[in-house]
Amino acid sequence: VLDTLPPDPPMGLSGQRSGNDVRLTWEKSPQAEVTGYRLYRSETLEGGFIAISSAISSSTTTYTDSGAPSGIALYYAITAIDQAGNESGQSIPVAVGPAGPFILSLEVPPLLNVQPAYLSGAVSAKIILNYLGSVQPLLSLYAAGRTANASEHAAALFLDPLGLREVLNRFHPPRYIFEVLSEATADQALRNISFWVSYAVPGATPSHVPGVFPAFGDYQQWMVVTGIATSENPQQSQDYSVLGLWLHDPNTQGLGARSFKTAEELKQTYLLPVIHQDRYQGRFISVLEPPAREAIVRIARHKSRLRRLAIRAELTSDAMDASQLSRAQRHTVRLAAITALREEVGTFDTRV
Repeated sequence: VLDTLPPDPPMGLSGQRSGNDVRLTWEKSPQAEVTGYRLYRSETLEGGFIAISSAISSSTTTYTDSGAPSGIALYYAITAIDQAGNESGQSIPVAVGPAGPFILSLEVPPLLNVQPAYLSGAVSAKIILNYLGSVQPLLSLYAAGRTANASEHAAALFLDPLGLREVLNRFHPPRYIFEVLSEATADQALRNISFWVSYAVPGATPSHVPGVFPAFGDYQQWMVVTGIATSENPQQSQDYSVLGLWLHDPNTQGLGARSFKTAEELKQTYLLPVIHQDRYQGRFISVLEPPAREAIVRIARHKSRLRRLAIRAELTSDAMDASQLSRAQRHTVRLAAITALREEVGTFDTRV
């Protein structure tokens, strides 16, 4: 049988410049059939990568690009080659300064949807959950999501934003929480995605989390964001431009894994307003891991009034860190805090 299946791209590519030399390192491929690697370089992020090496032995994980052009940002990518001669797609590029853009790439294992297209939401959720270390059966994710779809989509086979959010929040490991973000413009949606993918979740491993959005505004075409390219680090500057995103399209006839699309390509073709008749129609939406609002909530004890809220004793302690509570407990605490403020029986201290 002729082997035509390419291996996965190597992970962990990084580069360090020293004079006119750039030293590149990467992680050894775990795939036994990989026999070598090939390195590529470009002066632009959008493409034009040319090979700078012949096949490098699979036992090697370093390479020096001698005499590399100086004074400009360079971009490097790597591929793996197997014993049958099949070459993988290129890895997410790494930028080597000076004045290169901010690039964050997440090593998200690819997964294709070999089921009907309407399962792309569940497959996208599984990709993210697998990356976070929570491996769940696909059909369990799908069933949980459908029950949480908006009432307008009760009979639909796809997962809508509410269904996808429910799946991610029900099955994610501790310290993560997902929300639906809705914007009026594609530009703001791109900034949302870039900002929250670059956000490091405190105390969590992995700290950066992929996002997901419905391509073409269609809930049957969810795509996972596995990397961002911006002019500045969104966590360090408010004055940044989104250059593009790396996407993993789980649909078998789609873009595939690790496909880079510029901001203009995204706005013209992929990141479009929702086409479905629901609360998000005409909006640009994504499901991301923004932080829960971390707050210390102090609730004054007032038995006659708090008893009506059926708040358990452990939720009426003097101080609680909201990030340590379950989703249901946070809802109860919020309800108690709102009622306490309305009835003037409590105080609050919010620390974001």
